[in-house]
Amino acid sequence: MAQANIGKNKSSQHKTQRFFESRYFFLKKHRPLKGAVKIYLEVTGMRQSTKFVVIVVSFFIVVLFGFGYQNASAQTTQKFVLKYSTADIEASGGQKNAVIPALKRIEQKSNGRITWQMSFAGGLLKAAEEYEGLINGVADFGRTMLYTQSNLYQIASLGMLPYAGKDPVNIYKTITELINNGYAKNDLKGLHFFASTGTPSYAFLFRSKKPMSLKDMAGIKVRNPGGYQGESLKALGMTPVGLTPTEIYDAFSKGTMDAVYWMRDSFVAYKIYELGKNLLNFDANVFSTVVLLMNEKTWNSLPKDLQDICTEEIMTIQAGNPRAFAAGDVQAIETMKKAGITIYDWPQAEIDKARAAVLPIWDKAIEDMDKRGMPGKQIMTEYVAALNKLGENPPWKK
Repeated sequence: MAQANIGKNKSSQHKTQRFFESRYFFLKKHRPLKGAVKIYLEVTGMRQSTKFVVIVVSFFIVVLFGFGYQNASAQTTQKFVLKYSTADIEASGGQKNAVIPALKRIEQKSNGRITWQMSFAGGLLKAAEEYEGLINGVADFGRTMLYTQSNLYQIASLGMLPYAGKDPVNIYKTITELINNGYAKNDLKGLHFFASTGTPSYAFLFRSKKPMSLKDMAGIKVRNPGGYQGESLKALGMTPVGLTPTEIYDAFSKGTMDAVYWMRDSFVAYKIYELGKNLLNFDANVFSTVVLLMNEKTWNSLPKDLQDICTEEIMTIQAGNPRAFAAGDVQAIETMKKAGITIYDWPQAEIDKARAAVLPIWDKAIEDMDKRGMPGKQIMTEYVAALNKLGENPPWKK
């Protein structure tokens, strides 16, 4: 009985094997002419009706795939003409060596799917209009200076606190991190935020004086850049005078003020160096209320690959902007040396006195944030910790 069952089972196995070999799939080796071995999956012995079903299904798959491919191609070939606006002049170091090259690279990397209409010197939006103009879609992208008092302005202005960092890029990275942490989210409605940026640190150009100590700064009338920079000048015992950039030369020439606190590059660009005698490398403050913003609807309209290209290139402006100005500063120093201007530094002991004198401004910034309903000390603690992590040594300690 057992042998009969064994024979029956073997017969059944042979029938099953023949069934699968003749009716469905099997692997078979083929040897092409050149001897290379290829393995094909063949369909053999199908019924006519089965073959028909397979052909029909395959046809629909191909058609659907084709339509999907065409739609994807249509999406990726869509072209966008975007408007860039800034109050800055086209010839400035930041525009010429950082912003414009980044926008050109976006055009190149997108194969022309993004092109830019660039407006400079407030041609599309004046400086005070940039922020609202981006929200309203008057412009698509801007390297925007903030003037309106807001949480966004308050966070960005922390970069102007004295002695925040020796490398301005570290300051802008830290401010960007604070903004990304949501401390100014209500001010970014309708906008896509990329990064904070700004200038390199400032120096003093004196008309005739040459202060060698903190005590010598007392009473000197100096052009006031505003914000926490202006507060720093007061803390040093100086007398800040409010002037626009175009008013500085005339006031300096008439002796209305004794000093200008600004970028070295600007001293040459505005020809103010022609009236100065001594330049002090002070480097305590930067101008930081500049942000890189895009209209949110514009951002959302871009396919993912174009968003990635924009992000990659626009983020280069964060470091490129201050470093472009810094490169101009190096050239400006050489120009001023040739003009007979004395370039000098304070001894460390006097710098330490200045750092102590400006410390209360950091506490004022905490109070300013508290007044806006922001967690001032928490934000300041995060800000300083992030700067310390990047190797900086701001004077405020928690």
